[in-house]
Amino acid sequence: MFPEVFSPWEFPRYENRPTKPDGTGYLMRPETLFLWLKEWINLSLDLIGGSDYGELLYERIGRIRFLVDGKLQSKIDLARRFAELMMQRNSWRTDPREMREIVWMGWARQTYRKRIELGLPVVEDESL
Repeated sequence: MFPEVFSPWEFPRYENRPTKPDGTGYLMRPETLFLWLKEWINLSLDLIGGSDYGELLYERIGRIRFLVDGKLQSKIDLARRFAELMMQRNSWRTDPREMREIVWMGWARQTYRKRIELGLPVVEDESL
């Protein structure tokens, strides 16, 4: 049903879309859009490159569910992902090296508290 290997970098560009013999374009398959969105959201949640977007997702969303034609294809539990991210204690920013841990923990504490305030699920973390 889905391609074996999918990369968000291979998202079909507008100018490269195939056309029908009458010159009109084809519609994108919903599965393609699902795979593309899932990859981009996962990349954002890894806080690499688009870390600002990932931060927003962790700060404001509890769970993401992907449905294609009403059928659940995948889901992301942001409480679990945030807890896993916390165990890594990575800094994703370009702050000076000596400041990275401080900046990281400041963001993590703030996000953890914000999730609790908003009633979003969290995984208990003693260090926060």
